[in-house]
Amino acid sequence: MKGVTLREKSALLAFDVALKAMKSGEIPEAVEKLTVRQWLTGLGLSKNFQTRFFDPAAIGILNDKPEVASAAGFIQALREMFFTGRDSSRFALAKTGLSELYVGAAKDYIEKRGGRVLTGVKAAGLIFEFGEVAGGRVGGAVTERAEMFEAGHVVSSLPPWDLKKIARPAPLRGPWDELAPAPIVGATLKLDRPVMNERFIGLLNTETHWVFNKSLIHRLTGEGQILSVVISGAHDQLAYSPEKILQAAVRDLSSCLPEFSKARVLASKVVKEPFATLSPVPGSEAKRPIPAPACPASPSPATGPAPASPPPSKAPAFPARWRLKKFSPSFSSRNLAVRPPISPGSMYHAAIFFNFDSFDGPFSSTAIWSFGPNELSPDENNRGA
Repeated sequence: MKGVTLREKSALLAFDVALKAMKSGEIPEAVEKLTVRQWLTGLGLSKNFQTRFFDPAAIGILNDKPEVASAAGFIQALREMFFTGRDSSRFALAKTGLSELYVGAAKDYIEKRGGRVLTGVKAAGLIFEFGEVAGGRVGGAVTERAEMFEAGHVVSSLPPWDLKKIARPAPLRGPWDELAPAPIVGATLKLDRPVMNERFIGLLNTETHWVFNKSLIHRLTGEGQILSVVISGAHDQLAYSPEKILQAAVRDLSSCLPEFSKARVLASKVVKEPFATLSPVPGSEAKRPIPAPACPASPSPATGPAPASPPPSKAPAFPARWRLKKFSPSFSSRNLAVRPPISPGSMYHAAIFFNFDSFDGPFSSTAIWSFGPNELSPDENNRGA
């Protein structure tokens, strides 16, 4: 390894040993309390080596700064990439906006199986049924239009800062309320000439983290080039004016792309997303709720604007055996969805509420879905949604 000192090689060996020691199972509590920066520094890795090698990976995976993000989240991702097969480390670039990529397919999937998707409708509260088992269970959802939907099971893919706005019983409140977002700031620049040939690049020692060649990714024709620059974990930049963000982007592109100084910016747009994703700070994993067949016991009914509970749903209750896909730092709907094993001949009802608030614009929806076992393939029957 040219340019790597003996001390750094020794630190890399320590990193390799430490990661393999956590190849599976629970991550040690001492590591859970560390940021990425603290963990890597503790292994003896120099700041220079971290900046050039580990920081781009940490920022790309966790969407927050190494000084902020949890070492546990970084380790989870690394062992998934390196110890679970080649497919786990492949890059994928969307050729369209994320709303177009996810929302249409999800809507079609639900409607083809007899469900309904109500767009532009937000969930306002949960229907809570008190019972003898633990503290009761959620029996449905209520929209902001005061429409009530009973369901055997309610799946939320809302981020915690949106979910805690919904009227819900005391047993569904907890330390996860404290989970905070990590902002992302982006800018799109239309140039009068091409300045890069790659699909995307990561920048080192700059305020801007990523540059995406939208002309190439989206196969856009015409003269010039369209670039999209991204700053992850943009806690400071969120307060910047659009002009200051553009100045930073132009400065960083000029220093990293030799051809950029010859180009002229024809148009630009800055987008700030303060609630882009979850900020995976140390200790955040322990605050996430775990799946259970019933709510924790509560001494008294829920207070607040939660609606009165209708008669219990006739849908059969989910078996106590739950399957939950491993959480990722992104809190994506795919990773939050829970589905139990399907019992032969049973009919299930589910209310699913979610929203998308990406650079493509906001999208809110509530899906009411009734489905039987014959509507799911054997493969889908045995995995998380």
